[in-house]
Amino acid sequence: RPMPPPPTRPMPPPPPPPQNSLSAAGQPASASGTAAPSPARELGHPPKKQPSFEVGSKVECRFEGGTEFYPGTIAAVNFHDGTFNVDYDDGDKEEGVGASMITAAGNVRR
Repeated sequence: RPMPPPPTRPMPPPPPPPQNSLSAAGQPASASGTAAPSPARELGHPPKKQPSFEVGSKVECRFEGGTEFYPGTIAAVNFHDGTFNVDYDDGDKEEGVGASMITAAGNVRR
């Protein structure tokens, strides 16, 4: 004689997502699971546009944060902190240069 199937029980609802989760884009997720708006967008400001430089880009850079721009080349992109390493045309090298110290070659008025 066959055994009767076990009684079915309703499945419990899934747990809510953790509060500090990231969306697929790597942005903090809100409780609804969508990316949370940035503080700038919440205040009605457009996001800041950061210049994008790649390894090999010809640039002009303010050596050691000074006022003069010197020609060079992007030697490395430091993704962990958003800085760049620059090899200057005169042979000097500088690491950890912020994007605000760099401009594309030819943008500096002399």
